[in-house]
Amino acid sequence: RVLSMINKMRNHKHRGSIELIVYYMGLYYGLSESDVTKELNLAVNHGVIKKFIGIGGKESYRDSKYPNQIPSRTFVRKPSADLRMLVAAAIETIGSPSGSKISAIEEHIRSNHALDLSLANLTAQLRLAVAHGVQESLFIKSGAYINIDVQRLEELRQKDNQSYFAEGVEPSPVCGFCLGTTESNKEKHPEQLLSCVDCGNSGHPSCLKFSEELTRQCMSDPWQCIECK
Repeated sequence: RVLSMINKMRNHKHRGSIELIVYYMGLYYGLSESDVTKELNLAVNHGVIKKFIGIGGKESYRDSKYPNQIPSRTFVRKPSADLRMLVAAAIETIGSPSGSKISAIEEHIRSNHALDLSLANLTAQLRLAVAHGVQESLFIKSGAYINIDVQRLEELRQKDNQSYFAEGVEPSPVCGFCLGTTESNKEKHPEQLLSCVDCGNSGHPSCLKFSEELTRQCMSDPWQCIECK
């Protein structure tokens, strides 16, 4: 079951992170995190699945038949804008309070995303994306370290994500679970909505029971709801 789920995630361009695997295995099969971990370890021991450790000790898993295949989407639309947001997502995921160096950001991106071949000189283009981000108050530089302005990032994500929606699709301003908005989730707290790029249905990450790591991943890439996958 776990191998089938990993391949299903790969077909939908999702990285096989432990958080995503646990979430989907629980959703489809009702398995607990400990049950999923046991299945993963058994599959790894039998050589069916390969385990990878990324920056910050983040675990991910891939079918051993596709050990070098990067499951994330290829960035071909608006490269400069995509790289700017990709840098921000990398800094978030690495999670260092002091920020991250360009070398760590590049390593994270190369490890987790397929890239358009036009981005051959990635280091130079990342530096350019950071420079643009500093100008628009998205990034804060302190020596060699780069950090993000969280409020500015959310503003830009909201604006940038509009271009991903299918023709004629408008994102719903209301959560399909609690009927709340960005101003008020089920706990009466402000929370950004995730909106499906194919149908426009929306939901609070907390209503979807997404972890912080999973929420960051879904916010940084176009998101599809379960019904549209």
